[in-house]
Amino acid sequence: MTNCAPKPPRTHNVAIVLFNKVVLADALLAYETFSRARLPSGEAPYHVYFCATDDIEQKNGLLINVLYSLEHLANADTIIIPGVSDLTSPVSEQLSSSLHKHVEKSGRLLSICTGAFVLASSGLLDGLEVTTHWLHAMQLKQMYPRLNVNPDVLYVDNGQILTSAGAIAGVDLCLYVVSLDLGSNIANELAKVSVVQMHRDGGQKQFINKNHSTTEKSQIYNLICRIEENLADNYSIEQMAERVYMTPRTFSRKFKHELGLTPFEWLNYARIKHAKQLLESTELTIEQISYASGLGSPKNMRKQFQKSVGVSPRDYRKAFHHAN
Repeated sequence: MTNCAPKPPRTHNVAIVLFNKVVLADALLAYETFSRARLPSGEAPYHVYFCATDDIEQKNGLLINVLYSLEHLANADTIIIPGVSDLTSPVSEQLSSSLHKHVEKSGRLLSICTGAFVLASSGLLDGLEVTTHWLHAMQLKQMYPRLNVNPDVLYVDNGQILTSAGAIAGVDLCLYVVSLDLGSNIANELAKVSVVQMHRDGGQKQFINKNHSTTEKSQIYNLICRIEENLADNYSIEQMAERVYMTPRTFSRKFKHELGLTPFEWLNYARIKHAKQLLESTELTIEQISYASGLGSPKNMRKQFQKSVGVSPRDYRKAFHHAN
């Protein structure tokens, strides 16, 4: 480790924290995004560097020698926490203390994907609306009940602390921050250079494949399997409850406990999921898909699809259609 703090004049210092079991792709995408930003004069507005407590050894045998220690987080204007593959991995006292000091001096803090678990473990997300990869959103909420976890958005801006969903949503967050710092024109030019879509609004939905997660062959599990085979049919709470020999109240309570969703929330997700599959793999018309998925009229399908996925059925098909 070196003791020379990286602080070029007139630049915004961005420190990316590395640690064991870091999701390296998250760190590198953030590095590339901020490093490629350019002012109209051609100057680089950001100085981006990595910090770590020690050299980082990845499970594939890759050994990363990190030049700067966590002490150099003190020089950062923005600190980025990439994803971590072990969601229960403890956060070092030194890192937690450095992050708290950064927040106390009004520094900006970003987490990408499961990096939210690191911030949550440090107590920095209590009471905030946050996001992470949808696959891990429920675990984040269970481990840290003081958080308001929103699994549907690409990123959340709390002012000083910002969190993003998984993978490319981290790039969206970085582009959003660039637009805040330097304006939308520079952010859009950066998106072109990076060969990605112009930065997407944080409220846009993640493309989520929300399948039922209950593992035991319970009555409810068997019910939803039957419903998934007949999504075009109409279902009421009373009808579903009767099929599993429960009262509507007991059924609703047990359903929410097993799947984390109300019966109608799950039914809507299942229908949207089926509609997405048909849009991806068939040549059926929007009208045919709307009835086959149980979403009713094409108008209602467009409304529900836009609300759940964040794009229209037509735009989704353009992006993901792969029928032969």
